[in-house]
Amino acid sequence: PFAAESADNITAHHQTTSETRLAFRPAATVESTVGVFFFQENLELENLSFDTLAAGAENGRAVQDQETFAFAGFASSSWTPHPQLTLQGGVRLSVEDKDFTAERLVGPFGSGALGPVAVNLDDTNLSGDAAATWAFNDKVSAYVRYARGFRAPNVQGRIVFGDAITTAGAETINSVEAGLKTTFWNGRGRLNASGFYYRTKDHQLTAVGGAGNFNQLLNADAVVGSGFELDAMLNPTDALELTAGVSLNKTRIDSPGLEVGVCGAPCTVLDPLSAAGNALIDGNSLPQAPKWIASWTARYAVPVSNGEFFVFTDWAYRSRINFFLYESVEFQDANELLGGVRVGWARKDGWELSAYGRNILNDVSIAGAIDFNNFSGYVNEPPLWGVEIAKRF
Repeated sequence: PFAAESADNITAHHQTTSETRLAFRPAATVESTVGVFFFQENLELENLSFDTLAAGAENGRAVQDQETFAFAGFASSSWTPHPQLTLQGGVRLSVEDKDFTAERLVGPFGSGALGPVAVNLDDTNLSGDAAATWAFNDKVSAYVRYARGFRAPNVQGRIVFGDAITTAGAETINSVEAGLKTTFWNGRGRLNASGFYYRTKDHQLTAVGGAGNFNQLLNADAVVGSGFELDAMLNPTDALELTAGVSLNKTRIDSPGLEVGVCGAPCTVLDPLSAAGNALIDGNSLPQAPKWIASWTARYAVPVSNGEFFVFTDWAYRSRINFFLYESVEFQDANELLGGVRVGWARKDGWELSAYGRNILNDVSIAGAIDFNNFSGYVNEPPLWGVEIAKRF
């Protein structure tokens, strides 16, 4: 083990944002919007390191200065050529320029000063979307949507522990989604379903930790994702409301030859290794991306004097997750199930008195890990029970 205590401070920050929109109706069945957007930011940071084994004395300091300018012009329209059909579309041209400088003044472990090191990133990108919605009746509608988005180039300049500023070029994402929205039983029930697919080109990834206490940015050739979502609500009686949702989310890194550093403390890596000892991550899922997610709630309320007495419970489930870009036996967690309950009295004037519990099954799951210093992990919140008095306005 070694000292790995750090902190960041914002020493100066200035931001200006301006957006102007013009909404108009060029025809009876058409609504349009055009506009421009401007963004300017100056951000200054200091990164600090402390020696935990020497009473927390500061042993490292670095500074960052980032200046960002962004401009965009956009337009969108909605057209209803038929009472049951609505067509929508939009386009946006974005321009961004970023100047970044980092300097290490004092380095821990005798690494010494470094820099200043400067990086300039800029990009111009065209994005947009198109969608169609068909209303079969006032209770059932279907839609399909295509979208193209992007993320501007990024920089990681935290050089207290590492010597390199890493950058990632712009990523672009193309996605399609189709779904069905329904209500039934005179509005007492709702059922929505959708399926989606996306492919991100030059996907920006962050390799966290590994051999040292720093992050590195990199671009994967592509990341592919697909899945479906179901969302339901039911009021079987005036007093009882039930909701539930479930989604399947598949992700895959599609980048032959892409490699990342593995755990600094020896662990059981499941990926094939390159000649340099790095993990080859082509075919892996994204970190912190469970395949299955589900949630459900129930609320029962009985009218009483000047309000209602209620019982509410909510539950959330996720399947297995991997913590890092590489896969290993140690740095993953099995499924998690978190439940909550609340019992109380809600008055009509906004006052509420209730008793509550969180994580009532005492589920202990690892939420994340540190892989550069021993086998370190942190877990979810323990069970919590309490009483609350609230005023809602």
